[in-house]
Amino acid sequence: MSKKQKKKCGIVLCLISAVLLAIGITVSRMDFSRVNAFSQKYTGILDIIEIIISFTSVFSIVLLYRQIKAEHEKSRREKTVDLLVQWSLQLKPETNMAVKIVEKFDRQQCVDLFTMSEFAVEKNIYKDIRSLLGNGKCKKGKRKDRRGRVKLSKEEVKKLRFLVILYLNMLESILAAWQMSIVDREMIERQFSYLYKPEEDKKCLENFRIAAGGEECYPAISGFIMKLQEDRREMIKEKGYIE
Repeated sequence: MSKKQKKKCGIVLCLISAVLLAIGITVSRMDFSRVNAFSQKYTGILDIIEIIISFTSVFSIVLLYRQIKAEHEKSRREKTVDLLVQWSLQLKPETNMAVKIVEKFDRQQCVDLFTMSEFAVEKNIYKDIRSLLGNGKCKKGKRKDRRGRVKLSKEEVKKLRFLVILYLNMLESILAAWQMSIVDREMIERQFSYLYKPEEDKKCLENFRIAAGGEECYPAISGFIMKLQEDRREMIKEKGYIE
């Protein structure tokens, strides 16, 4: 049934209900003796009218519920598309690169990054950082630690931290909508399933999120990753790899 047909059907049902209600009011205003005589004479008709009223009321409620549900689902899908478009527009190449770099950091490096402390990284990672920040080659005379790793300056740490937090804040806003079910949850789960890939050591910047406060700071992201973990576990169970 199309939207226009549903609307027409709803109008017809309302008119029928109004007519039946008018009949009921008219009967109720009659004298008791006349009502008694009328009810005895037209018992069968009154029973039929009562059944029709009950059926019409139930059908109207069901139809209204379906219309509201359909509109709600449509609104959720539209909201989902809007958020995905915003995500694609706001996500920049440098933000993606910063995320890939920080995913290689260990727990202590992420703590230092969050607290904006100077720390050292491997040469290959430092080259990526310099490329990200606009200077392709490593500067000569750059400070190194005992393990030969390159120490990042406060300015480099500050810029890298800004890009990572910008990414996480954007992601948290989208997944908060997923958590509150104001978007299509299944669509969001499909679109962002890449966030959790343990075989590639991808856990949505887990070390940095823990350094930032974990679930308290990014509750929606934490909940989403847990959902992906559960889905993955269920898939493995279905394939019979674990019991």
